[in-house]
Amino acid sequence: EMFGSVLDRTLLKTNASPEDFRKLCEGAHESGSYICVSPDAQKLVGNIIASGGLDKVRGVAVVGWEFPNGNLDSTVKAEGHERIFKAGASDVDIVINHHISDWELFRQEIYITAITAEKCLETTGARTFKTIFEMAAFKSEDHKRRAIEVWLSVLKANALKLNFMFKTGTGFWLDEKTRNAQRSDVRLASKLIGRYNHETNNIGIKAAGGIKTARQALEFMLDAGVADKDGNLL
Repeated sequence: EMFGSVLDRTLLKTNASPEDFRKLCEGAHESGSYICVSPDAQKLVGNIIASGGLDKVRGVAVVGWEFPNGNLDSTVKAEGHERIFKAGASDVDIVINHHISDWELFRQEIYITAITAEKCLETTGARTFKTIFEMAAFKSEDHKRRAIEVWLSVLKANALKLNFMFKTGTGFWLDEKTRNAQRSDVRLASKLIGRYNHETNNIGIKAAGGIKTARQALEFMLDAGVADKDGNLL
């Protein structure tokens, strides 16, 4: 039950059937979890949840249209996120374009997408804006650190109130050895975000990819500083 409340049950396969999505929603209802789907499945899962009385599904997270590569103009990307929120999503998972080599352009993309999401806070059921950093794509530990610091500086400078979340990857990175969540990345993010949360406490961490067991989940939660060794949420 404790793990269910912090997990996203995810189905992003392009060949998933309506029956697959029904099972996804029923499983999330049983465990009290979120579900995560693509935009073209958003209406379908909404209908399944409503018609089936699956009121224990904690929320519906929807990835942006730019998933998984992030290669979309920032303004177009932000407009897509706004439409997803207006269609009833509680969370939107966006992919930052890791191909941007100029830090100022990187900052601009974060600003445009974050400000647009913030506007949805009062007009929709928006809860959380998850920013996916494809950590496997960054060249070094310093590069990873800089990317997270730039992201945090934008959130801090604009005093944004929406819940934001750092997410470690899409799970679709080409290299199978590095596509899954890495504990070192979660520890780095936790260290940097911890400093920010002393002031705002609206930033979370989501480890994504390859977490299959309760033991693995607990290890990542320990790294993120959100649980103790006995599995109690902090």
